[in-house]
Amino acid sequence: MTSTPALWTRHPGVRAGRRSRATDHAANLLLGVIIAGGVGVLVFFRHSGAATMAVLALSVLAVLESAMVLTALRRADRIAAEVALHQLGAERGAAALARDLRDELARLHQEVARLAAQTAIAAQPRPHDVIR
Repeated sequence: MTSTPALWTRHPGVRAGRRSRATDHAANLLLGVIIAGGVGVLVFFRHSGAATMAVLALSVLAVLESAMVLTALRRADRIAAEVALHQLGAERGAAALARDLRDELARLHQEVARLAAQTAIAAQPRPHDVIR
């Protein structure tokens, strides 16, 4: 029997281990580079005036926030598409199963009708079986 965590990791919205994509790792690396660059700029201009430091800090935060929002949107779109495809596959599988069950039910209905007809014929008294 499959355990629950193994089933959960097969869901398209779950990214773990080897299912993580290289683009996810690259986006994380890009965010790290932006943070490191922002810290480097702030350290380089640390002797500038307070206004310059504030502008630089806010600029770094704006760039970092923009990159994070774009990365999150791209991931969300990709996961939504994968979930939709997964859902479509599940619905198609359910429809195929319903068709198979409907066909099996029709076959069983015909078999029951055939057996009922044979039982009705067998239940009829034969002329030589009648007691006089």
